[in-house]
Amino acid sequence: MVNPSKVDIVVVGGGLVGGPLAIALAQQGFFVAVIDQEPSQDLLKPDLDGRTTAVSYGSRLIFDELGIWGKVEHTAEPILDIRVFEQGSPWAVYYDHRDIGEAPMGYIVENRTLRQGIFHRAKEALDYVTWMAPASVTWTERNPEGVAVHLADGRILKASLLVGAEGRLSPTRDEAGIKTLRWDYRQMALIAHVSHEKPHQGSAWEIFQPQGPFAILPLRTCPTTGTYRSGIVWTGAPDDIHRLLELDDTAISAELQELFPYFGDIQVSGKRWSYPLGAMVTKGTVDHRLVIVGDAAHTVHPVAGQGVNLGWRDAQTLANVLGKARGLGLDIGAKTLLQDYQRRRRLDTLSILAMTDGMVRLFSNQSSALSFLRNTGLGIVNQISPLKRRLMRHAMGV
Repeated sequence: MVNPSKVDIVVVGGGLVGGPLAIALAQQGFFVAVIDQEPSQDLLKPDLDGRTTAVSYGSRLIFDELGIWGKVEHTAEPILDIRVFEQGSPWAVYYDHRDIGEAPMGYIVENRTLRQGIFHRAKEALDYVTWMAPASVTWTERNPEGVAVHLADGRILKASLLVGAEGRLSPTRDEAGIKTLRWDYRQMALIAHVSHEKPHQGSAWEIFQPQGPFAILPLRTCPTTGTYRSGIVWTGAPDDIHRLLELDDTAISAELQELFPYFGDIQVSGKRWSYPLGAMVTKGTVDHRLVIVGDAAHTVHPVAGQGVNLGWRDAQTLANVLGKARGLGLDIGAKTLLQDYQRRRRLDTLSILAMTDGMVRLFSNQSSALSFLRNTGLGIVNQISPLKRRLMRHAMGV
């Protein structure tokens, strides 16, 4: 048995939320240990994660504060406008970033680039951040004095606070007995990269179909070939997505061309990914000397690209709450302090969950009555400028 090591906070999970949280805590002067199952060298693999993330403008500001943005900005494609419509309908909503200022509405960044940027920034904070990978937790003890985290290799970490950031299957959350409310949309998402004939001009498109939404998101032009590129999130019934996964590049490109003819010739190539879609929210995000953040605390449908942005706001809020407590000499594991964090994040989480769930239920059906309601709503939103600007600011995270 290795002698215990002492830090202020242990973060379990070094992914898209756990990593930025560790950096934010380090900037507040906390000594942080990050426990991650993925070997650090795997973060450099090009096929680690094929998904793309819509980084809202508000999240970009968080990344600026954390020193992460400068490490990913060279691969980030600005979102200059968003086009939303229902397939076969003349009604649409067009969001143009110039309606509310000069800043883009957000950016599309490949997940693997984000992971690499977060990891490299964390390495710069090694005086405060200990990145332990690959490593795994076997069990934890939480008592009035602090937390003891037992690792599979026999090491023990002692801290004042434990944070679970492992994602939607969080063992930390489950071990603590924090209850969850889950539902399945009976949909899957196919993720792929595409090349196309015409430039995307910074446009993100979302097309609603009865079987689920289809999104095409702008990526940086290939620096070596000059090829125009985008990422797609193709949602549908599991049987339909499995069929698409089995098609060769030529066949799936033909189906994509029929669905989305706006960029000229369009080609799917390279690896494809898929995952089931559901939503989850916990009945609480704190327990005795424990906080859960990101997908461990809430998952939402990707229809509005808000999921991981919620997690980054969790990280920012938690770091600020704990930093202020530290300045006052308070115990960072105190129940009242953690409940204050939970209260601050609850409304934002539930509002995004309600919005995304409502969009999926409203658009993923063939009801003629709801079709009239949907198209009327799109037309109204597009014509009422103050409402549209308000929705744009909400999507931007500002």
